[in-house]
Amino acid sequence: MSSDKPASGMQGLPLFYRQPEVLEARRHGSLVVQAEMSFGFARATNAIPVTVEEFFEMALHYPIVFARGDLAAPVAAVGLGSDVNLFVDVKGGWAADHPVPAYVRRYPFIFFEQAGSDALPLCIDRAAPMVGEAGRLAGLPLFADGKPTEAAKRALQFCELYQRQVLHTRAFVRAIRDAGLLVERQINISSGAIRHTMGGFCIIDEERYRQLPDATVLDFQRNGYLAALHAQMLSQRHWAALARRYDRAAAPAGRAH
Repeated sequence: MSSDKPASGMQGLPLFYRQPEVLEARRHGSLVVQAEMSFGFARATNAIPVTVEEFFEMALHYPIVFARGDLAAPVAAVGLGSDVNLFVDVKGGWAADHPVPAYVRRYPFIFFEQAGSDALPLCIDRAAPMVGEAGRLAGLPLFADGKPTEAAKRALQFCELYQRQVLHTRAFVRAIRDAGLLVERQINISSGAIRHTMGGFCIIDEERYRQLPDATVLDFQRNGYLAALHAQMLSQRHWAALARRYDRAAAPAGRAH
């Protein structure tokens, strides 16, 4: 998401991932992953995918919007205008007292989804800065004697949980899109003498939500969607705080707005 285009991964790859490979002992038997994660890899983006299960927590800190397009994936806005995450500092630390989205915490691991197949092999981004060969990088081994270590098993378990949340989120998006709740929106924010304009995303229209038939509302309640709907709408109050954060970050460098 930006002032003129939505955030995307490089060359069609998912955001952050540059060289994902199916994780296997034969090829990656000597790989290690650093235990202490730096979030520097998440610095160059202004929007990060979030799942329905995260809405309530994320809505307390970030505006949640939906990317334009068929998938209409929900994202947390972490920046304005340029592709800069305002919650990651120059040392790779995430802002204190702000939750880190699961999409970020999952990195450098990911499942490979192939159309027409139920198989979900675990992959690792071989180009990730926290991944390297034992002896060259200090970290946790992923294999020992050709078998997955506890570190690899934890990564698999996390990705399995995240994948279930992704499927639930896709069902949620289909439901609200079919109900006609998503509308394209532009946000205009004044922060002192500075005016920010953001577009390229959709939100849930409150008036359309209030006009939903009772049967649809009941169906949303049964599927656990109502809390997510309310959280997304409430999250819009954070745009002004995000603008102020942008202005504070830009001021020392004297950047034009």
